[in-house]
Amino acid sequence: MRSRKHNTAVSTALTASAANHFLPSRLFVCTLASAAIGIALGGCGGGYRAKQNQMAVLCSEGRYGEARDVAFAPETESAYGSNNTLLLELERGTTSLAADSPQAALDALNKAEELCAWNYDKSAGDVFVQWVVNDASTTYLAKPSEDLYVNTFKALSHLQMGKIENGAAVECRRQMDKQQNLRALHDKFLSSVKSGTDKELVAKASSNTEVHLNGTGEFVDSPLGCFVSAVTYMHHGEPDAQQFACRRLMDTIQRYGPAIGNVQADHFAHLSTMQPQDGNVMIVAFSGRAPELYSQDIDLPIIDSTYSIPFPKCRRIESPITSAELVFADGTRQALDLVEDMSAVAAENFKRNEDTIYYRTLLRIAAKAAIVTVTAIGVQQSTESDGWTAAVAAAGLLYIVATENADLRSWVTIPGQARVKVLKLPPGEHDLKVVYQGNGSTHEVAWQKVNVANSGLTTLIARCPQ
Repeated sequence: MRSRKHNTAVSTALTASAANHFLPSRLFVCTLASAAIGIALGGCGGGYRAKQNQMAVLCSEGRYGEARDVAFAPETESAYGSNNTLLLELERGTTSLAADSPQAALDALNKAEELCAWNYDKSAGDVFVQWVVNDASTTYLAKPSEDLYVNTFKALSHLQMGKIENGAAVECRRQMDKQQNLRALHDKFLSSVKSGTDKELVAKASSNTEVHLNGTGEFVDSPLGCFVSAVTYMHHGEPDAQQFACRRLMDTIQRYGPAIGNVQADHFAHLSTMQPQDGNVMIVAFSGRAPELYSQDIDLPIIDSTYSIPFPKCRRIESPITSAELVFADGTRQALDLVEDMSAVAAENFKRNEDTIYYRTLLRIAAKAAIVTVTAIGVQQSTESDGWTAAVAAAGLLYIVATENADLRSWVTIPGQARVKVLKLPPGEHDLKVVYQGNGSTHEVAWQKVNVANSGLTTLIARCPQ
């Protein structure tokens, strides 16, 4: 974080017109400056990252059971701390599901969903820290798409355990309700921060950045969630809800195109008219990994100088997997259909959310600069000492720059792609496995014995680390 232009803090502070009646004592000002610097230097813990990276590496090597064990270890919980409890529960959910522990996944994701209520009702303390220190120092809030994925993975956990009534059907309904509520909340927030941000400041800051400022606040829905909902409603005897979910699926595919991956709408056109007897087995084959967030400096104005401030950016991790098949014991193969490139969706949703991050950063810097200016003027008027004024102004600028940290927290153990198929198999025991192909190589998941009941839906979930 470095200044590109240098102006004296004293002259900057003295040119302001605010706080003519603010006359703090030297002790008060020194205490305030010290507290600000303390917050700046101590507010952003990143101790959880070593544990999160460990889980991500284990998942990339297909060692899902070990990743789950790390997620539930007491030292991991301690490393994540209270601000990142939601993030840890998300990682516990996906590592447990990958390790074939659906009940553990469900328990963790239930806790995660309770914590997602922060999306609707943040604490006053978190609001203060988010606007006065930085985004990275607050309690982790689920992104809208993450909030929806929680219900999708909860539904899959229920389905793997054979629970549709009071299980998967409830989660699918919650997801549909959330989709509307979260979109309205996101649009309201974007509108409020845009209207509250100084237009001249925005224009000045925008000229030197690579931030996307043309977002609409609309996030891309999850085609996987729509697909799982349609199949669940089909077996729950809700044809209207099934058709609604199918319309959402087809609309998402047609509206967003490459943003959700190379998904072929015609592969899912028949889903709206399927009956429970037409498909009693659902296959969900995951592969790849989530995108990663990294920090990139962008130039933003602070008082009369321009400083490089760290800003979060998103980088996709391309999966080498290009296709997958379901293989039967007799050698028969059934191609699986790509329903969502989750990594691409996450990257697109992050891009669409850059507006809110950027405008909030501008407003926060403007608020910090006002505090510095007001304090410096008060010191000058109460002490008539240029030395004290310069010291406080310098400490204030240090506070502004040092407290800005890019929020790089994200859900890293979520898979990157999802391929699916609904098919009909005779009741009884079947030996099945999923084979993934890509870049001239093959990755096979171990054979699984699947018991197909006389009625209902049997769900098989597979995951490839590549």
